[in-house]
Amino acid sequence: MAFLRSLNDFPQWRSTIRVVATDMDGTLTRNEEFSAALLTDLMRLDEAGVAVVITTGRSAGWVSGLAHYLPVAGMMAENGGAFFPGPRLVSLLPWLGLSSVEELDPRSRDEWGWFLGDLREIADHRAKLARMFEQLRTMYPQLEEAADNRFRQTDWTFDVRGLSDRQLDDISARCQGAGFGFTYSNVQCHIQPGGQTKARGLSLWLDALKPGCDRQEIMTVGDSPNDESMFDSYQFPCSVGVANVGNYRDRLAHLPAAMTDSKEGYGFGELVSWLLEAQ
Repeated sequence: MAFLRSLNDFPQWRSTIRVVATDMDGTLTRNEEFSAALLTDLMRLDEAGVAVVITTGRSAGWVSGLAHYLPVAGMMAENGGAFFPGPRLVSLLPWLGLSSVEELDPRSRDEWGWFLGDLREIADHRAKLARMFEQLRTMYPQLEEAADNRFRQTDWTFDVRGLSDRQLDDISARCQGAGFGFTYSNVQCHIQPGGQTKARGLSLWLDALKPGCDRQEIMTVGDSPNDESMFDSYQFPCSVGVANVGNYRDRLAHLPAAMTDSKEGYGFGELVSWLLEAQ
């Protein structure tokens, strides 16, 4: 497996990065919790003119509330299924070449957010996801629906605990055979529309704001298989994994360009300090 390079191998990022799109659980958290240091790190980026977008697999219902309380430009939920603007949406304006939030795509200013895919009938889609989950339970009766599944729109989630790599591969194959996508993180497994990924959702949102935006100005950060699409260098060349991404390095087709020395939120803090060092 390829060696993951150090941040110091990419000094040019310090002067080019304008947007940081980061996973949340296992990347921003420390022992499954937010810390005071995280809020400080987010504020430091905001004050330096670097916009932050959180890209999480958490439910749309959960994220729609949280997006209002963190100093971020916005949050993407359900691994690319929906986007919700944050209080620091204005931090994107200089990068976009705009003078006011009113000039943004109206959907990006809507406090209720917007879907990033092409779903039409949510209820029908959810029913199909439920049937797929029940099919999986005939093979794996230990599967348990995630606590936040009732607050979801585009995907269906169940706990990842206790599932082996072989079982995860089998579940993925069964979902794909039925026309669904599948991914998982250190927290949950996701049955989702085929082709729905964090990279696709992030690209749809960015292109709606700034068509043809320079991907060299966007840094993607993560730690788990559901972040893999954001590590694809053809889509996002400036990618970073916090050190716990090493737990999955043999499971990922795409690895981040660089890796921090520290794990979880400690690694994110390391990244922020390194990125802003020149300033």
